[in-house]
Amino acid sequence: MRSALMLAALFLIGCEASNVASSTSDSKPNTSVSKDGNRSGSPTTELKPKVNNRPEVAADAFDSVADAISALTLATDAQFDDERYQATEWLVMQKDVAVPPLSEAVSENSSSSRTQIVIARILGRIGTPAAAGELVKMTTAENSMGAINAIQQLGAMKPAGAEAIDQLVSLLDHQEERRRLEAVNALGNIGQPAAAASKRLVAIQNSQDSDSLRQAARRALEKVDPRKTLAD
Repeated sequence: MRSALMLAALFLIGCEASNVASSTSDSKPNTSVSKDGNRSGSPTTELKPKVNNRPEVAADAFDSVADAISALTLATDAQFDDERYQATEWLVMQKDVAVPPLSEAVSENSSSSRTQIVIARILGRIGTPAAAGELVKMTTAENSMGAINAIQQLGAMKPAGAEAIDQLVSLLDHQEERRRLEAVNALGNIGQPAAAASKRLVAIQNSQDSDSLRQAARRALEKVDPRKTLAD
């Protein structure tokens, strides 16, 4: 009798454990992953898309070039990225119409280094001969950072005009080494169309200038005139 009671008790415990396991299994959501990446049987959380690109700027975003430059200056100095982006893109869209006012903004004594850098990059993106002409002027400006960015933009223009190349060659004798270095790099970026700079680059390569300047001259020379050697 006692054995029978013990067997009955064990049987009841086993049934209860089985029911608990079944209940736990039923309570779990179905987490199988479908082809679209969602887990079936559970609430789908909508993921916010990553914003990799800013929206296009409307053609009527500003009433005039002057308004856009004013907004650009304020946003740049205040580091308001969205407002600066809007003004930058709109000014690029205006092409040569925006070039003289941008040049005037650079020449103003109140123009900050940040504003001059942004304007140099806008002129580089406009990329017309008129824009290149204004960048040439900027390369000798008192503001060093604005000038350096202007040099970099001239080196990135394709094709580079003769005026830009001549100005970059003349900057190889500038008293400020950073401008010389950027001019060397810009000529290297232009490549063989800047072959007129090869003799000056050889001279710099063989000079007593800093290692960084001489090494930059060697790298530029390989692109400008690969035939030149240390013996030239």
